[in-house]
Amino acid sequence: MKITTGKIFALLFALALFAMMAGCFNPWEGETGEMGTVIISLAGAEGRQNIDYPPDGILSQLTHVITFTSLSGGLSHPEITLNPGQLETGPIELPVETTWDIQVVATRSGVAGEYARGNISRLRISAGNNPVTILMNPTLNLPPLPPGDTVWLVDHGDNNSAVSYSDLMDARDAITDPGRYSIWLTKDETLLDPINLSTLPTGTTITLRASDNSINLILATFLDDHNLFQVGDGITLVLTEGVNLVGHALNERALVFIDDGGEFRMTGGQIQGNEYGSGVFVDSVGTFYMSGGIIWGNGNEFSEDGGGVYVEGTFNMSGGYISTNKAKRYGGGVYVEGTFNMTGGAIFGNEADEEGGGVYVARSGTFSKSGGGNIFGYDGLGSSNTAGTSEGDAVFVASRMATVFPTVIPARAEKQRNQSALTDVDLNSETDDNWDSIGS
Repeated sequence: MKITTGKIFALLFALALFAMMAGCFNPWEGETGEMGTVIISLAGAEGRQNIDYPPDGILSQLTHVITFTSLSGGLSHPEITLNPGQLETGPIELPVETTWDIQVVATRSGVAGEYARGNISRLRISAGNNPVTILMNPTLNLPPLPPGDTVWLVDHGDNNSAVSYSDLMDARDAITDPGRYSIWLTKDETLLDPINLSTLPTGTTITLRASDNSINLILATFLDDHNLFQVGDGITLVLTEGVNLVGHALNERALVFIDDGGEFRMTGGQIQGNEYGSGVFVDSVGTFYMSGGIIWGNGNEFSEDGGGVYVEGTFNMSGGYISTNKAKRYGGGVYVEGTFNMTGGAIFGNEADEEGGGVYVARSGTFSKSGGGNIFGYDGLGSSNTAGTSEGDAVFVASRMATVFPTVIPARAEKQRNQSALTDVDLNSETDDNWDSIGS
């Protein structure tokens, strides 16, 4: 049979048409054939702060709609509805090597509008299981703020209702039942009295939020022996991005005092300028979680130790920065009599006149470092922590009675000056061991 040029073109056209038609019946255009499995779980937007979503008694009233937007081109997936009582999907199959934006909107039965919203961006699917947790943010549409109003108190257990108050103290006094509350700050406020949260009902969580890029809560200059916030037993205070706690040169107390049984969680914001007292004081049964923000420019000339953070209880640091704080004696960045667990963040540029520029671990203290995070010692750079006696620019461990993990941290590394992320970790003459630097 003679094959003409026309027949060749006709054959090629038919093959191309077949390929196009086959593509029309392929639900995943560009798919290689391999699929990954996604299971989506929903949690509180403050999930890392151990705040549940949703509040007790609300789950049975919520419906969640999950939508998928493909970033890989030509793909789609039908929306999924989670009925009341559900916070997790079944297995969802998606092609590997595809990328998606996934959004969740919650509505509450009998209530108009959204209850909460969450999303995850640029989720790339791999072979096998792809577990995904989406953090839900309660939706809040504040009405126009009347002139003079300073704060809005939001009750997250009552459909996110918002009530305005003239100042922070009035907002605190309006809380009579335990639950999750947000205090939205709309302008700077000079606090004429300390905010004692110990009087609130046990089980109360307050999250400080900024309605603008930066809001300052400033301790009045005539208050020279006061905490800005006192967090009592059964109370949780959460500091978020944009909220700055500001002290002054003569205040002898820490800006945040975490009393026995209290909990302070810092996910953003700043604690600064308390030049005569610490930034944060953690009492013996108190707990401080730091995952973001910065503690800087505080100096404990009064009690002499722990310029940034003084720890008698437990301090867990997974992120954020502790910088440019000063102690007259020990622990420019952190002074540890209790337990300090570091898994992330950075401690740099702090100063102690004697020992432990970055961290000082006392005889009764426990210091654990694992995962990420850096503590900088003497490296000739501005990022260094420094100790006036050159003992423990980064970390000083006072005694063999102190507990330090992991044991792979060198027992003796005097003046390594190795430019690594942990320089100058020292123990005193009782142990004859020094450390120069600890890094990831």
